[in-house]
Amino acid sequence: MPQGLPKFLSASFVEIGDNDLGHALLGPAQASFTTKMITDIVITCKTNYPFSPALYYNVTTTSPFTFYLRVPSWSALKASSISVNGTDATSLTPDPRTGMMPVSLRSGTSTLTYTIGADIRVEQRANSTTAIYYGAILYALDVGQTVTTLANSFYNGSHSHGAPYNTSTPFIPKEVHDFAFTNTKPWNMAIDISSLTFHTTLNSTSELALRNPVFGYQGPPTYISGKGCEIDWPLHNGLPAPLPALPEGVSHRNCTGNVTNLVLMPYGSLKNHMAELPTVDLSVSRS
Repeated sequence: MPQGLPKFLSASFVEIGDNDLGHALLGPAQASFTTKMITDIVITCKTNYPFSPALYYNVTTTSPFTFYLRVPSWSALKASSISVNGTDATSLTPDPRTGMMPVSLRSGTSTLTYTIGADIRVEQRANSTTAIYYGAILYALDVGQTVTTLANSFYNGSHSHGAPYNTSTPFIPKEVHDFAFTNTKPWNMAIDISSLTFHTTLNSTSELALRNPVFGYQGPPTYISGKGCEIDWPLHNGLPAPLPALPEGVSHRNCTGNVTNLVLMPYGSLKNHMAELPTVDLSVSRS
């Protein structure tokens, strides 16, 4: 984060031609520009994106220019729109090559409401597993967690297993600790992708403040629910073994336990998670 956020912000807005600008990396930001055509532009974007689909812009410019908004490739265009100065929302027609949506703005101050529609997306992964997304966020199975605080350890090439803090390693602050995370729920789960439902506590017309830190455990305001069951998936040396291969012509796993409700949370909020999940078809009986 110390390096990533400044780089993200510095690349958020891009110059297009001699007088136009684009918001390429979407998120809350404020910036001032003077273009080659000597147009002074101040842009403020307020949003809870990527947890919310709405981005609210206030743009002040000394001359007309075209403001480009990036439309992510995963966007559900039928549910996406833009409104300028309170006018009726219009659908998006982004450039098919660049994915940028042009918006012509007059001199003075303009307000824009940009809404990016999204759907649950299921992408295929190796070994007959799937990754589940909503919008820009990858969601992973929450397997619960208990946290154990341990004495910090010193690691280098001569201490492959670590050594506890002591006065001979004073560059490690005594306040620093190691943490062990243990799951409290079954991890060897398969999910029925037809049961997936997206949930949010945010209201698109009245944005709420995000928790701080938003990526703390159970901190994000969004999650995906679904149904699944335990499957035959052994451990190897205390860790999940490679998922057993499916027989030829078979696309889903068989349950070895009862059907249960599952919760998937944004990947970044879970220290313990399963992000690539096998699938099960709960619409038919399986032995």
